[in-house]
Amino acid sequence: MTYDRKMIKANVDLLAKAVGKRELPPESTITMLVPTSEKTPQEWSYIFEKPTDDWSKPGADLSSWKKGTGVFGFKEGKWGVAISTDWHSPDIWMVRKFELPVGNLKRPVLRAAYARNATVYINGVKALDLKTGYMMNFADIPLSAEAAACLKEGENTIAIHAQKAPAEKPDNQFIDVGLGDETIHW
Repeated sequence: MTYDRKMIKANVDLLAKAVGKRELPPESTITMLVPTSEKTPQEWSYIFEKPTDDWSKPGADLSSWKKGTGVFGFKEGKWGVAISTDWHSPDIWMVRKFELPVGNLKRPVLRAAYARNATVYINGVKALDLKTGYMMNFADIPLSAEAAACLKEGENTIAIHAQKAPAEKPDNQFIDVGLGDETIHW
């Protein structure tokens, strides 16, 4: 089965005989709370020079930062995502504010597409390291309990520090993330 549970790779009947069950695993749906730029470009504040230490925290001064829409990356690259804002520098810092509705989240997930190194912060707290390879298309990554605990009702901040790929692959860089809530259907 693929990670998103949308394609079953094995013969279900044969597998059921082998394990004695005929039940398929549960399916899930994701309700996007903070959309990615997958369908509609989303605005971020960004900067290419190292900002102050409080850059990822709510209330940080972003008045001198540029505004751009995701996906950020090397436009000439051949990716599974559409690049909206050019990013050629070694580093990029990105911040986006969003509102969360009243109520508890079931299973918060980060929806991400990225190449190489990125660190995601929620309300100034490191939530996730995206350090292994590429995610050429958007995929949902469950947040840890610690990262989910950083989310609160009302205004929140999601922030990213991303670094370009090694020198031998200078055009391998892109990043965009969003936040969703997963519901599992049994």
